[in-house]
Amino acid sequence: MRLESHKNIISKLIRSFLVFAVLLKSAKEAGRTVRKANKYKMKGGVALFDRYPQTVYPGINDGPKIREVLVDKLPRVLRPFGLLMARWEERIISKAASNSPDIVIKLMLPPEESIRRKPFENYEMVKRKHEIIKAITFEEATVYEVDATQNYQEELVAIKNILWKNICKL
Repeated sequence: MRLESHKNIISKLIRSFLVFAVLLKSAKEAGRTVRKANKYKMKGGVALFDRYPQTVYPGINDGPKIREVLVDKLPRVLRPFGLLMARWEERIISKAASNSPDIVIKLMLPPEESIRRKPFENYEMVKRKHEIIKAITFEEATVYEVDATQNYQEELVAIKNILWKNICKL
């Protein structure tokens, strides 16, 4: 069966539930991955993430998304359910984010360069993400910034040097 109309309430309900399911699954996966990494770390392992859960900036950069992205778009009758799902997602993300990483490597790319590389992106959103990445902190982590405008090999060497320097401290 194909749902033809975006105005159709059944279509909106189904789409809303699917978005809830996807966002909650993503939050649960983040929590599971962080727990697994912490167990691995406790046994002497090293876990690398390309992104890490955070709660300071909802709706962006691996923060909780349901409240920011979905709740206001729901039909009035579904908003209480949406808020319940948002609180659930926020608890999952908050618990995952409470396990601070040891090292954070921020790949810093000016918004203008990011737009040059991906011209289809929205400049204001790219600029906002850049500002968030600059501002975001992880309490117990040592934070390094790597210039992502340099050529790939130089960037990779800089990242490897940071990792080796910190592994040797163990």
